[in-house]
Amino acid sequence: MNRATPESRIKYLTYKILEHDDRYYNQDNPVISDGEYDRLYNLLLKLEAAYPEHRLMGSPTERVPGAPSHGFKKIKHLTPMYSLAKVHTEEEFLEWDRKLKERLM
Repeated sequence: MNRATPESRIKYLTYKILEHDDRYYNQDNPVISDGEYDRLYNLLLKLEAAYPEHRLMGSPTERVPGAPSHGFKKIKHLTPMYSLAKVHTEEEFLEWDRKLKERLM
């Protein structure tokens, strides 16, 4: 049985996510899938919502990770990039698709 406290779980997930952010954004060497990262991140979000007193300063849920690569040129998008919305279920996908089609009309 897992006897980890909410506080210890939040600490663990915070440091794990920060480690994965560094590997992804700074080292260009991710070791987990985007789906696994999202699972860890969403679990941290839920724990922080349930136990806000244990949220750590610098939590990955309170900031945008990484910095843009110097190799990218800045461009201005003529329309918003709706593809950046995250969905995890078929229902969320269908809702995203509906909203996208609505915006394009």
